[in-house]
This record gives sequence, structure tokens and C-alpha cells, in this order.
Amino acid sequence: MRTLRALTIHQPYAALIVNGVKDVENRTWFASSLTEWGEPILVHAAQRNGVPDPEVDGSDLKGYLVGAVWVDEIVRDSRSPWAVRGMYHWLLRDAVRFAEPIPCPGQRNLWTPTPAQLRRVPRFWA
Repeated sequence: MRTLRALTIHQPYAALIVNGVKDVENRTWFASSLTEWGEPILVHAAQRNGVPDPEVDGSDLKGYLVGAVWVDEIVRDSRSPWAVRGMYHWLLRDAVRFAEPIPCPGQRNLWTPTPAQLRRVPRFWA
């Protein structure tokens, strides 16, 4: 089984993703390591930057793994209102918000949480 990887995202976007509102993550880079479409990734809320939105549940959390989402495909032509022209559009589905966020520092690009952090991920994502 492949190890779950995480992506650090600024708030309120991390919360919007795990709450199932945001269906596209915009990136300047193509994740060639995501070779199996339908692969889940963990969503990490960045510790810095980002602004909590009082209307978005969970957007005040920073420095936590807050949930998980499936990356279906990476395209450049999504019609989602969240898609930014000229970026790679990571198409997201089946987002889950963790009942108990997992504290941890983030990293750039896709990264692998420590074994201790992964042990705290709910079983249906592990």
C-alpha cells in the first residue's frame, strides 16, 4: 500500500477543501508523482499566511492535518469556478474533515508525514 502524502494549503482554502466546497486546487506544478488517479492526499493547513474566514468552519486551524481528499486528475482546463487560468487544476472529490486535527509542521510540495502522525489518521484513510 502506498504511503499517504500531504499537501500544505493556506486557510481558508484548506477548510474549504475538507468541507467539500472547493473542488479544485490550483498549483503551478504538475505532480508527476501522482501517477494513480484517485489517490488520496492529506490536507495540511499552513501555519503561516492565510486568513481565517469566520463563515468557513475550521478555517481558524493552522499547523494541522485537517482532512483528506481524493485527487482524481490533474488538468489545465477545468471549468470549476475555483480554477485559475494558466495553473494546473488538481480535481478533487470525496473530501473528509478529520474530527480531531493532527498537529504537525507543513512542507512544500507533496510530503510524507511522520509515522507517528500517520498513525493518528482515521483508519478509513490509512
